[in-house]
Amino acid sequence: MANETVEIIEQDRLDAENFLVQVLSDKVPNGDFGKGDALRDFSVTAMSVIFAFLRREVDNVKKHQSLLLLQDDTGTDVDQAVDEILSNFFITRKTGRKSMGTVTLYFSQKPDSSSSVTVPTDSVFFKSSALPFLLNSDTALVYGASSFAPVADTTGAVTSYAIRVPVIALNAGSQYDVEAGPFVSFPKLQYAMKAENTAPFSGGASTESTADMIKRATTAISERSLNSPRAIDATLKNEFTTVDDLKVFGFGTPEMIRDLVTEEGTAIRLHTGGFTDVYLKGPITESSEFTGEIGGVFSDQRPGYYIFRDSLVDFEVENVAIGDVLHIYNNRPSEASEYIIKDVTPKALYVSRRSQFPRELPEVEDAYTDGVVSPSTVNRFSATNHTFVAADVDKWVRIYDSASGNDGTYIVSSVASPPDNYAMLLSTDPAIPDPITFNAETGINWELLTTVVEYSAGIVGPAYAEKVARRVGGAFTKIEQRSGVVVLPPEPIYRIREVYIEDSTDPELSVSGRITFLTRANTDTPAEPKDYPADPLDPDRLQYRVLCRNPEEAFSGWQLLELLVSWPEDETKFDGKTLHVVYDTLTGYNSTWEFMLQTDQRLACASVIPKGLHPVYLSMNIRYATAKMAIESLDTAAAAQALAAYINDFDVQEDFDISDVAAFLRTTYGVIGYIAPIVINYDLIAPDGRVIHYQTKDTGSNPGKIVIDADHYHPDYLMNDYDKLDDPLVEGVSSNTLRFLASSDMITFEAI
Repeated sequence: MANETVEIIEQDRLDAENFLVQVLSDKVPNGDFGKGDALRDFSVTAMSVIFAFLRREVDNVKKHQSLLLLQDDTGTDVDQAVDEILSNFFITRKTGRKSMGTVTLYFSQKPDSSSSVTVPTDSVFFKSSALPFLLNSDTALVYGASSFAPVADTTGAVTSYAIRVPVIALNAGSQYDVEAGPFVSFPKLQYAMKAENTAPFSGGASTESTADMIKRATTAISERSLNSPRAIDATLKNEFTTVDDLKVFGFGTPEMIRDLVTEEGTAIRLHTGGFTDVYLKGPITESSEFTGEIGGVFSDQRPGYYIFRDSLVDFEVENVAIGDVLHIYNNRPSEASEYIIKDVTPKALYVSRRSQFPRELPEVEDAYTDGVVSPSTVNRFSATNHTFVAADVDKWVRIYDSASGNDGTYIVSSVASPPDNYAMLLSTDPAIPDPITFNAETGINWELLTTVVEYSAGIVGPAYAEKVARRVGGAFTKIEQRSGVVVLPPEPIYRIREVYIEDSTDPELSVSGRITFLTRANTDTPAEPKDYPADPLDPDRLQYRVLCRNPEEAFSGWQLLELLVSWPEDETKFDGKTLHVVYDTLTGYNSTWEFMLQTDQRLACASVIPKGLHPVYLSMNIRYATAKMAIESLDTAAAAQALAAYINDFDVQEDFDISDVAAFLRTTYGVIGYIAPIVINYDLIAPDGRVIHYQTKDTGSNPGKIVIDADHYHPDYLMNDYDKLDDPLVEGVSSNTLRFLASSDMITFEAI
């Protein structure tokens, strides 16, 4: 404001002159201040300019003290005044955000197994001379030979190799949200031929306008902690440029299911309170990539311990079922000894999050990789790096991951005197009778335990032991492992674009060096056995399934989202291989998650977490006729992109229907003269991991609307109950928690 130019127009000067004449005439009755008089010319006219300036300055000062007056004006001085006023309430202008995406770099050849390609931190990729992108990493990215994906032509011959490089725009702004296509310049790496983005970039936004800033101030001038909808709105929108909008659900709202407790005897469901879910809307990061070992160990991200494991028992073979009881014999007196089983996998049982295990068990004193046994040393166990002493008696030796079948948990009954110092072990497992006869082995992985878990499982009390007899060897843990499974990152997982294995060793499944899983299936059982597929691959065989084990925490940092790739004849077929999963997610979610989980940001007795809105993906074919007076044809590619952007930006507070699509197209494209009745297919990614398919209707209930109800199931996807979600609120799904999404490849145009 110090450098502001004050503009005075002639009317301002005349008004000031008339005012001065009136004042001077009252003060100097004998003076002649008429027009043309010297006294008026020298005393009034000369001073009128100064007086007009001062009046205009006073008006500007008054206006700059009021947001109500400023919102009707424009200019850099107005922007500065709004910044200064709102800074008194700790509200700052959002400086915009940078677009992000993935660049695919193509090479004429890949490095050998002992070499790699390094993309430096100062790498710059130019979409055009005005749109530079930088490497989206604090460190240089190193790509080994296994990271290079073969690219084949239509004949199946490999023509190049590709790697995927994350990038971020140099500056903030929506102009960096570029469509798919080639880059004009990229880092000069050996054998690099070209670069392109195969999916549009997203997330860019310009500096917040003064009008939007004033609008946000109506809620931002509020108490700043995560303890009320108004305060949450103010805090998150001020802290994060990636939060465009949000919805808050707490106690008493139908969508809140995290606070539900089911009484086991009567199945009555009660809301206990103490939980708040904040559903976020923001830009989508497309084509994020995750890699994980199929069948490898993964960890439950949730606080607490809900998983019970025993690597030597197959709970499915023992017919342990949901609703059975896990009985613990050696918990502390203050801890529960019986737990209702909520889910069963071959090596693990899941219990309710409302009655989780009290702590991690067993208690491990130390872990080693040097155990030694032989057939001649019955019950005898020794180690290279641990000398057993008398104090180890009544501790436990747990042998795990043994190559020779020696796995088990054994109690140390006695210890030999020096120099032998070996331990004599006794079995407490009915399946491993004494005396223990070990298979000869060295280099055994083992642990020395001070406390173990003694348990049984069944449905008949009070022992609950008819399915799994009383034994030692269980664990309260966060660790799980299942054949054919990887666990996806703990963040909102929206559209999954690709699922594949880089593997050219299986000629019956590999196409151009990849095994690609083409179909996302809802069925809970593998496809019916068939002959091995020919080329092209049979999508019924190369399926993948997604399962969320805690739907109440889906699309959050606590979700446990499993992706299963299976083969009907052998569920372990792909174990040990690296699975690539390319998916869309919510930009900036992890930063928001970390912020909201800080204990100083929320009520001490509450659980407040951010979630992604439940995504609904829209696809449609627009049948249209060109207007009779049109002098050009419709650019269908541009129209598809524009319509997808319109859907993605649609206000989450509003309902969406066919008329919105038609109105947008008619308003935006005058070349369109007629639009045939539109049918929209829409897919809900449900919190439990399934994809539920729907279709708009032109008759019956809610004609033309995008609604999640049984009347709108897509008729082609009703093969079994796995394709239905008859009671969406059971999983917290309602029109209030939906977000409509689309991409240009989901929208087609057909001239008629």
